[in-house]
Amino acid sequence: MGGLPAFDNDPDFSWNIGAGLFRPDDRLRLRVDAAIGALLADGTIAQIYARYGIELRPPR
Repeated sequence: MGGLPAFDNDPDFSWNIGAGLFRPDDRLRLRVDAAIGALLADGTIAQIYARYGIELRPPR
């Protein structure tokens, strides 16, 4: 398993995790942030990345 070597030295390219919301809704945003945080904490996101041969690394 590894990263995408072609983009290793490109500071503008990263695999951050995000979600778009149609309208500003602070309660929904907090719940989505919490859900993403839980998926990162329990390793689910890393497993999804690994399935496609991509290494999950923290943002720089």
